[in-house]
Amino acid sequence: AFENCTKLKTVTIGNGLEMIDSETFRGCTALTTVTIGDGVTNIGDLAFEGCIALTTVTMGKNVATISQGAFANCTVLISLTFTSTMEQWNRFSFGTNWRKGVPATKVICSDGEVALG
Repeated sequence: AFENCTKLKTVTIGNGLEMIDSETFRGCTALTTVTIGDGVTNIGDLAFEGCIALTTVTMGKNVATISQGAFANCTVLISLTFTSTMEQWNRFSFGTNWRKGVPATKVICSDGEVALG
């Protein structure tokens, strides 16, 4: 839908959407901030891959799956926040290379931080 958009700077996904489809925001080179609502449960393959200006992502409490390469090559992504608990984060299903090239080293959850290994 927005793949390779070069003007989009911020995205707020409301609570009515359940899934961010594969490659939806792939290559959006000006995108800096993403807020994902509580309705989203799945972030699809390569959904934000190559968003080279993306620094901040906040995920709603019902995200459970981050698919293959979803944030790959987001080379300045330093802030990941998950609005639910560390326990819920640790139950996520992660696709291969979901954060390849991402410099963030932790996720901030509602009750603490989880190191990204």
